[in-house]
Amino acid sequence: MEKKNTPKRIKPMLARDNPFDKEIFKKKEYVLQEKFDGTRIVAINQGKGWHLMTRHWKNDVASKFPEIIKELSKIKSNDVILDGELTFFKNGKGVFLTVLANPETKLGYTARLMLFDVIRYNGDKTKLPLMQRMKLLRDIDPSGKYVSVVKTIEAPASYKKVYDTIIKRSGEGVIAKKKDSPYVYDSRLHWIKVKGTYTEDAVVLGMTHGTGKRKATFGALIIGQYDTNNKMVIIGKASGFDDKTGLMLYRTLMQMPNHTYPTLQMANVKKWVPPKIVIEVRYMEKTPYGILRHPVFMRIRDDKSPSQCRIQYK
Repeated sequence: MEKKNTPKRIKPMLARDNPFDKEIFKKKEYVLQEKFDGTRIVAINQGKGWHLMTRHWKNDVASKFPEIIKELSKIKSNDVILDGELTFFKNGKGVFLTVLANPETKLGYTARLMLFDVIRYNGDKTKLPLMQRMKLLRDIDPSGKYVSVVKTIEAPASYKKVYDTIIKRSGEGVIAKKKDSPYVYDSRLHWIKVKGTYTEDAVVLGMTHGTGKRKATFGALIIGQYDTNNKMVIIGKASGFDDKTGLMLYRTLMQMPNHTYPTLQMANVKKWVPPKIVIEVRYMEKTPYGILRHPVFMRIRDDKSPSQCRIQYK
């Protein structure tokens, strides 16, 4: 249940993955913005102070970042909703940390709210085309040490060079956005992610037998997503965890009840488990059928439900 002072929930606009090709760089109807690895934040002031709401509306983290609120307060309006990504930086590079990390964990990092869209400013702005919203955001511009407006690149001839430069310095990638697109809540229609490596959320379905030093625990996580018929499909086997994380996952899965997936088959299965745990995996490519090539475990996603893990086909 939302707290009394929590703003009415909105579902921010989303971007679809483009792991198949980078033809998007040749399309003049798009502009580019750098993609930052952080926590999606909707910043809201509707006359009762600023709120920093996480994407799923579970947390208002405004009290944890007074330095960001101070800079946002330069905006002279009580009817503002801005969209952005709260990212931690160290030595000039973005580093993923959860916004809920304790103060000791955040020592040495600078939190910065990277703003990339306007939803409201003295009235609803969602019907405006993207480029008009970007101009408005630059006019509002509360930038400082802790708040920045993401740069919009409008020169198609430089798109590939911009992307390559970001990837070379270990950035995550770019978001390609249609110039004339409105802001559509909870839609992936007009924004496209183009990354050096891609990430997706998947459901843990089980684990395989381990070999060598992992013989006593397990080898890989069997992961899946729901297809368009709401049936679970295996999309790969995720590895890449260190010994500590691997042991934690093993103990967690061993404590879960055994499960049966009548339509799924795979060799070397140590145990099937109920579809309860969501993880984020990194991968390089995806087949047209939604199978991930060499997925690598990144983290457990306790902010997402298994039903949200769905195959995005080519």
